[in-house]
Amino acid sequence: MKATIYNSLFNSDSSKSWSIPRYTCSTGNCTWDPIATLEIRASCANITDKLEYEFHHGPKDQVHKRNDIGLQPNYTFSSLKSGGTNITADIETTFLDGTLVIFGSMPPLVYNDTFMPPIQLIAPDGLLGKQLWNLEGDFFMVRDPKMQAIECTVYPAVRSFRPRVTEGVYHEETLEIWEERPTKDFWRGDRCELHPPWGPEKGVGPGKVFAIGMRSVQAMRYFFRGFFTGQGDVSATGYFYTSTTGFRTEAIGYASADLMQLMVLSNITGCTASSVEKLHCVMDNVATAMSKAMRDDESSSNLATTDGKAMTSLTYVSIHWQWIVLPVLVWLLGLVTLLGTMWKTRRAMIPTWKNQTIPIISLCRNSHNETTQGDQAVENERVRLYESEGKMMLSGQASLLRSTE
Repeated sequence: MKATIYNSLFNSDSSKSWSIPRYTCSTGNCTWDPIATLEIRASCANITDKLEYEFHHGPKDQVHKRNDIGLQPNYTFSSLKSGGTNITADIETTFLDGTLVIFGSMPPLVYNDTFMPPIQLIAPDGLLGKQLWNLEGDFFMVRDPKMQAIECTVYPAVRSFRPRVTEGVYHEETLEIWEERPTKDFWRGDRCELHPPWGPEKGVGPGKVFAIGMRSVQAMRYFFRGFFTGQGDVSATGYFYTSTTGFRTEAIGYASADLMQLMVLSNITGCTASSVEKLHCVMDNVATAMSKAMRDDESSSNLATTDGKAMTSLTYVSIHWQWIVLPVLVWLLGLVTLLGTMWKTRRAMIPTWKNQTIPIISLCRNSHNETTQGDQAVENERVRLYESEGKMMLSGQASLLRSTE
């Protein structure tokens, strides 16, 4: 699951291959009946109105020195406080020093009885995704920051959908989502159970239960607290990242620092936000990755795969009879004409097929009516007309003559 989550955040592939569940379709065109599966979904709420501000001003007529020698710099504190815990972004506007971006997990301000610990983020509006420090730039956004805050969490849900593969491309049609938030009533012993009020028409068969074990939940909670914690600090020497906010010792050093850098400077697939809403994009990707990891799980406790229908291309010959009527009529008319002619000639006692030699006499003539000369052979035709059995018959024989000058 961790690998899939990392892939969903640090992979810039716009096709989001990390979100496509494992499937088999031998023909490239397949359909399945409705399927219901356990998924993870994300939810976020803007909590800017819950920020608490503190302002500290130092003397302006003195030479600016570090506060470790006794001078009070101009500090602005933006804090979220809950249950005795707080996360604070502090900006020192004189020396341009402090924490611009910070996020971590503390007691919820909005999402109570959550499945996973909520994640809070504080950042200046419009700052995320932009270059914070360069030699030619200035700190106009830092000098007068408009701080924002957001709280996000993830929770289990059940989704009914109809998958299909068309020309090798995977698609899903969502039918319904059942996402009643888990509370204490959802825990049955050592697991969290969800029972959507659906039937086979939504992919839920008799006795089907959607559940997550307590040990899996605890492992994910530990990962969330360590992964989603960090801060981005700015100073006269540049911008740098820290993997801990000072109140979480279980921070995953390299991973949370990379996530902090991703949040501030990089683009996230499918996300254009440049404010704290960028955390919403992050949590959506994380929830999708967790859902894929659970669906692709090959553990023995996983449900059997769902069989579908594979379709293949076939060639059909379609005959439209209206287009063949005219040729058939012409053919029939010709046949009737032939039969009628044969019948008429028989009644008139006229031979249907002629075989006399007169029609081919002209074939022996020169096509230009030229006379023969020299020793050229000439073919003469002699014919005789006679009566036989009451019919006039014509017969003849050919002879070859050699003409001389």
